Amino acid sequence: MKKVKAMPATRVFRLHEHEAQTDRVRLNPNLMGEGGFSRNDLISIKNKANGKKTFAYAAGAGEDYKLFPTTIALSYDARLRLDVTTKDTHDLELKTATFFERELFYLFHQRDHSARRAQQYSVQGWMLGVLGLVIALIGMAPS
Repeated sequence: MKKVKAMPATRVFRLHEHEAQTDRVRLNPNLMGEGGFSRNDLISIKNKANGKKTFAYAAGAGEDYKLFPTTIALSYDARLRLDVTTKDTHDLELKTATFFERELFYLFHQRDHSARRAQQYSVQGWMLGVLGLVIALIGMAPS
């Protein structure tokens, strides 16, 4: 996975109604592709003014949106989580989510209940495996 440097965003637009239920951020095409974000990358969006953060999947703006390079389109829920409005300018930072941020997103923030539950079972399985290994090693130690 390539490392994308943090990119700024100053303006926020609304996503269209048919996309509002998805965890998606629409970006200017200049921020996508070579040297930028890949399609469906999980992006961490941080509001530097108040420290609030949210996550969304990257998507290009296409012809439906007329976005400037420092403008993004977010859903209503994402705008609430970041505490931003569409009328003001903001100091937002966009970067690719780290491994731990992705895992926490999949564990707690997915809309699909079955996918979230599967991720939780996976974590529980790893914890039980490590616990079993520790108990086995303690049992093998001389008393």
